[in-house]
Amino acid sequence: MLLFRYFGNKPCTWLLLGLILFSCTIIGKKYLIPEKNLIPLLVDIHLADGMAISYRFISLPDNLDSTVLYSSIFEKHGVSRMQFDSTMSYYTNHPDDLNNIYEKVIERLSKLESEIRNEEKEEKTKKETVIWEDSSSYMLPADGRINRISFNVAVSKLGEYTIHAKIKVFNDDESIAPKMNAFFWHDNDTADGYSDYFRNKAIKKDKNLNNYEITKKLHNKNITHIKGNIYDHSNQDSLFSKHAYITGIKITHKDF
Repeated sequence: MLLFRYFGNKPCTWLLLGLILFSCTIIGKKYLIPEKNLIPLLVDIHLADGMAISYRFISLPDNLDSTVLYSSIFEKHGVSRMQFDSTMSYYTNHPDDLNNIYEKVIERLSKLESEIRNEEKEEKTKKETVIWEDSSSYMLPADGRINRISFNVAVSKLGEYTIHAKIKVFNDDESIAPKMNAFFWHDNDTADGYSDYFRNKAIKKDKNLNNYEITKKLHNKNITHIKGNIYDHSNQDSLFSKHAYITGIKITHKDF
């Protein structure tokens, strides 16, 4: 009514007003991300949110915030934060359209999850062979007051190697920072030879018989041995005694 009073009944005036409103609509729409581009963008954003939640769950010291990842996602998809905010604001006022988009987002996320699960199944079904096994069980200190239970096993194939053991540590065990460790080794004409270390596995003192394993992929054709300790310690002297039960020691190999 106010517009009518102002412009009166002049056709050219109403035509001009229509052009202005049409222009505003076009300007607004240029900030909307097309649906075909919005769906993969939302998929990546939900993956980033899931990654951030996972990092918070395991309480890493430098938590990964999903908002930090958004800028790289926007850059990857060639959109700005303003375009994304404008687009989501638009679809918030068009819930039916938003539901249709999210059905497609969920469909893609479900497909990704299915692909990941299939890859995990394929990885598990790869043939794993035992290349060395220690049939003995060890009760410390009877089998050595500070015994590390060392091993030195020849290897000849590339692939993934895993050291396994079942270990029970009693409360009176005096080991400091007990751990399982290993390294690939070959003679390179130096005093100690070449070593490529696995990541250590900390051993708990909880009186339960726990399964422990450490894994590393071998890519270096020069490697000839795996060496290490099933029950190592960080004590600086030998004036202590271990109290632990160790069994099920073996090394397995799996092709890439």
